[in-house]
Amino acid sequence: MSRYLVTRQMSSGHEWREFEVRLSTRRRAIEGGCAIRLNPLDTMNYNPQGVIGVAHFLLGRHEKALVAVRRALQLNPGFSILHGWLAAALAKLGQPDEARAAGARLLMLDPGFTIDR
Repeated sequence: MSRYLVTRQMSSGHEWREFEVRLSTRRRAIEGGCAIRLNPLDTMNYNPQGVIGVAHFLLGRHEKALVAVRRALQLNPGFSILHGWLAAALAKLGQPDEARAAGARLLMLDPGFTIDR
């Protein structure tokens, strides 16, 4: 089974944690979306929407990742790491100028961000 470590910025904006994401978990995240369906007006829906975007990206579904990450960013434009996932999806879809702009927003929100983190 395929494994990835995904770094996620916690809601405080200062704490980082790593989560192991397995292939079956990614598929469940996409197919489920339970939190969003159960309470579509929840102001924290950017979080599950972002997870869905990351799952799509890791499964190679870059167009779907782009849609999900953009939805999450509409709900919380200050969620810095999602700008990185947006940049990655845009780059994979052959949109380098937009990808650079998303990367610049990530660095504006989190100047110390590096890919090694």
